[in-house]
Amino acid sequence: MVKAINARRRRALKTGLQGLGLSGLLTGCGSLSKVLDDEIKLDPDSNTERSQRLDGKRPTSAKDQGSAITNHGQASEKSPRITTESPTNAQTQAEPSSINILSLSQLPSIEREFRAAWVASVANIDWPSKPGLSSASLRAEIDRICKQAALIGLNALIVQIRPSADALYASAIEPTSEFLVGQQGAALADGFDPLGYWIQSCKQHGLEFHAWFNPYRARHASAKSGFHAKHLAKQQPKLVIKYGDQWWMNPAEPKALEWSLHVIDDVVSRYDIDGVHLDDYFYPYPIQAKDKKQPALDFPDEAQYKRYRQLGGRLDKPDWRRSHVDTMVQKLYQRVHKQKPWVRVGISPFGIGKPALRPAGIQGFSQYDQLFADVERWCSEAWLDYLAPQLYWKIEQQSQSFEVLLKYWSERLGSKRHLWPGLYTSSIGQAGRMWTSSEILAQIERQGREPLATGHIHFSMVALLNDRDQIATRLHKGPYQRPSLVPSSPWLSKGRPEHPQLIAPDQRGILSWERPLGSQPWGTTATRWVLHHRANDQSAWSMTHGDVNLNPIVLKAKEQYVLRLLNRVGEASDAIAFTWQI
Repeated sequence: MVKAINARRRRALKTGLQGLGLSGLLTGCGSLSKVLDDEIKLDPDSNTERSQRLDGKRPTSAKDQGSAITNHGQASEKSPRITTESPTNAQTQAEPSSINILSLSQLPSIEREFRAAWVASVANIDWPSKPGLSSASLRAEIDRICKQAALIGLNALIVQIRPSADALYASAIEPTSEFLVGQQGAALADGFDPLGYWIQSCKQHGLEFHAWFNPYRARHASAKSGFHAKHLAKQQPKLVIKYGDQWWMNPAEPKALEWSLHVIDDVVSRYDIDGVHLDDYFYPYPIQAKDKKQPALDFPDEAQYKRYRQLGGRLDKPDWRRSHVDTMVQKLYQRVHKQKPWVRVGISPFGIGKPALRPAGIQGFSQYDQLFADVERWCSEAWLDYLAPQLYWKIEQQSQSFEVLLKYWSERLGSKRHLWPGLYTSSIGQAGRMWTSSEILAQIERQGREPLATGHIHFSMVALLNDRDQIATRLHKGPYQRPSLVPSSPWLSKGRPEHPQLIAPDQRGILSWERPLGSQPWGTTATRWVLHHRANDQSAWSMTHGDVNLNPIVLKAKEQYVLRLLNRVGEASDAIAFTWQI
């Protein structure tokens, strides 16, 4: 019976050159901002177009839609599940309606800007709020963060899952982090894997998930518990070094590098993440001697350097150290993309470049000489997909000018990779700094003026959750008023989604399409859709977007639509413009 009904409904549209695409099912993504959360006091009467669902109804849940989510919260990498059945009553289908293809002189463009926030786990800065929470509390905190991020207008979260050679997820390689479970190596609460849930919640709220790793730090100064037997310091103690009040994996030891890369390989393999992210901790920030007239304490790697020289090495010690970090960055980029070419690699270094290349008037700490990070080389070699230099200074601060440094990194990177600067949003209302929200809004405005800077990242999420000086409210009503998609990464993609053939909806307006037979390369497989809609020719276009597995497209009769499909790195199919008639 169902097959007969479906066969009667399969009147695929022959769209020709102009019938260019659709893939999915329209989202409840826009409904997330319909009711604004009291905790950040956003105006519930805001008429933001993002907050209006096309059919005015509550979005269908992932469970109702048969979402392909694995035990790790991963979306299936097979072709998306496409259905012509009603989410609530598959056996009683109405007769199909009709779709009319439109010929528009100008199609609306996809608005794109990376709008993200870091979620720091070290010392429980952002999440979890404290160690030892129950699985229910962890879920609630994750959902709250994702919900607020979507309501404000973010489109990505960068979550710290490995702060100190430990794991805020289920790992067979490294012990659970004390920032998650209270005692390093303790069991996960109820066996709950937070990383899988983070990914699932981000997908449901229309957010990308980037996994943030610290490649070298082995123990943070705020740690209270000792090393667990599974920790690298116990497994291979010669690979770690105590420096000040922290422990560090020795970058000069090839086995230490392989350990970290193996950890990242494991996460990329098992979880459906969108990005791998490193921050500014390469070699540690130098510790000043008690006598400030003396030089900073040297990192204790003299034995390894001596061995290197005895074997015929010719580099001086600074260049030798930089070579280790360069190798790590290069291998990381290669290994991530060998496993999953669509997973983007991002690095967020200290914001000031090497002294020899600095613009006139710029002064300050040299990561090139002190952290041994040759960021300019990484940009030149394209060993990353996005750069997020931490521009943590006010606009008025001349010796670390926000605009000058932004321009500097734009010139180093060019147009071959993304530039998404980090903003010090947590300085709002912070003792000793007391920035205002106007400073961050001004920095976002200046970032928007720089053609090659296509987004930004807030440090950190706690400032947005607490709506310090109304920063979340002002973002929502101002620069984030209209939704925006993550910029595409065309250098990673081999192809883009093909033009699907639309199937006319039934009278409920649920849209679907025919899928190509057989498996498809990832570059041509649609994972998200983006839809513009308006009431008539005189109305402005509104944009919404969703996951093809989670968010159904429900049309309203007589409105105009323009629809495109996106692959994993944001490359879009050609557009199809149409109306729907009951």
